[in-house]
Amino acid sequence: MNKISVRLIITALTVIMLASCGGGGGGGGGGSSGSNNAQNSTAGHTPFIISKPVCKIGAVPGLYDHCAVQFSFKNTSSKNMSHLRISCMVYANMEGNNPFMGTNHILADFPENIASGETKMFTLDLEPYLYTIPTEPYLIDQFFVKQVTFSDGSTWKDLTGAYSVKSW
Repeated sequence: MNKISVRLIITALTVIMLASCGGGGGGGGGGSSGSNNAQNSTAGHTPFIISKPVCKIGAVPGLYDHCAVQFSFKNTSSKNMSHLRISCMVYANMEGNNPFMGTNHILADFPENIASGETKMFTLDLEPYLYTIPTEPYLIDQFFVKQVTFSDGSTWKDLTGAYSVKSW
């Protein structure tokens, strides 16, 4: 290859990378309206707000008998939701020990109707994973909403845990 074709390839790749990284195009926000107020945009935002997950030991009749993870969830989208899927890792301590016999990665589904603007508390019962009752609350890491299904059938997904939180 000669120097000109290498430069053309590098230039073309640079243009493609910049375009794919969102350097322009649709989006929202900004503009020169003369206002200092932020403009609403859905680019890169979740349609919800979640709390830090909290591991609870003990029993709450009707919710769990030994140990559970609780979190609050607010639907900040303009659409009603019909289903949540969460993902998390559970550890016995800061050293990262697995408290279960099997995997400590949990996927949980919550088929729950959540109206636009509504906040709900959710409980993930850990009893199916236990072989012994913990004496200290477990640590919850990489806790995130993996998928939201809206009542119209559309979905929002975070397959990699970009919006994860942890309990400590």
